[in-house]
Amino acid sequence: MYSQIVESYGKKFDSYGIKKMAVDLATILDNPIFSHEGITDYWTGSELIEGRQKVFNAFCAICLKAVVPLPDVEEAYYRFYLPKPSDDKPDELIKQRFGQLEKKGRGKNKKNAKVEILRRFLSLFPSMILEEKNEQLKSKVILAVLNMELIGMGEQPLRQGYDDSCLPKMREHLNSFKKIQVVIIDDRLDEILNTMFQMIGWPNVTFVPIHYQEQKWKTQYGVDIEARAQALCERIISHQPDIILIDKDLSDSWETEAVRLTGPKLVPYLRNHFPTAYLLGNTGGTMDDFHNVDVLENCQKGRNLDPILHAIRRHNR
Repeated sequence: MYSQIVESYGKKFDSYGIKKMAVDLATILDNPIFSHEGITDYWTGSELIEGRQKVFNAFCAICLKAVVPLPDVEEAYYRFYLPKPSDDKPDELIKQRFGQLEKKGRGKNKKNAKVEILRRFLSLFPSMILEEKNEQLKSKVILAVLNMELIGMGEQPLRQGYDDSCLPKMREHLNSFKKIQVVIIDDRLDEILNTMFQMIGWPNVTFVPIHYQEQKWKTQYGVDIEARAQALCERIISHQPDIILIDKDLSDSWETEAVRLTGPKLVPYLRNHFPTAYLLGNTGGTMDDFHNVDVLENCQKGRNLDPILHAIRRHNR
């Protein structure tokens, strides 16, 4: 979908010098790996949707730059945060928790009117009225309900302002004349997405996300670490990586260290399969275990891009 927009308006994006950025953003948004479909865990889903929305906002910002029609807002950005349905009727919950508001809101003065507004407002969030069911009334939840009300009225959902603040800071002096493949290995999709986002628009640099799921890979390849490490390397082979970014833990599992495949444990297998690739840590934690296998630099989930830039420059020599 998004790649079709770039293809249709490629000359416009090109005339503003932002076609590579448009291609990178569209590639992320079109990649099914970054879909929230099938994710049932609220925390995992919300982290991924927040990251995806950041990419969508950046895409809309460059569409405005190139005077290209904006894509529709994806439903997931508001539907995901809708309050959970309640077994009780909203009015009954209101009476149960805030019965005195019924009488207070009937008057005609301004204070009574405010009370009535609040009563009606609370009725939109029945699952959040009672303390024992409270899930915190966050702005995202309010906006989700507001957007659904607008859609019900035949209007478009609200958009945020799209400007340069939606885009990552560009590296003016980055210029790779060789094509470079950067593989990013992580167990968290939102961390992969955030890392890729920081490097959109880099000339001749392509990013490949590899999502490692500990339990899924154990089911498929067994508990043997070597079997999973070899399978992961085989998954990467077709991409012929020049640079590989590696998460340290590769899992949030509390299983014993003996059966967990971690980034440092994966390094020897990567070196064996890809002897010319630059291996870099990409962790928010310490690098001690990486240092033990001679991986010395850390990209910090895309917050520190200098190691990647150094690797690109070395590759271009």
